[in-house]
Amino acid sequence: MPPHPHPHPAPHNRIGLALGGGSARGWAHIGVIRALMLDVLASSINIMQVLITRSRLAGEPADILMTPLLADLGLMEFHRASSAIDAGRRAAEEVLPQLLMRLNGTNGG
Repeated sequence: MPPHPHPHPAPHNRIGLALGGGSARGWAHIGVIRALMLDVLASSINIMQVLITRSRLAGEPADILMTPLLADLGLMEFHRASSAIDAGRRAAEEVLPQLLMRLNGTNGG
């Protein structure tokens, strides 16, 4: 069997960033790097939030769980607030019957 081309394959994908020369490009590259760093930071925050939420729900399960579908919404995408509000409204409408039963003292089960 031929040897593996990489004796120690990387455990995850690697991303390379090739930057050109010139001072104007250098300043532009700083913007690119900052944007990439912000994207990584936002992804890290989302991952931490999901892990903390799952952990808390495992220890203290919710009676009713409302989960708006916002997976495609980024941390800094404030211009998409209306789609987030619509997703929240749809999620609230889905659990409204359960909420009303709880408020009326019945659990519907």
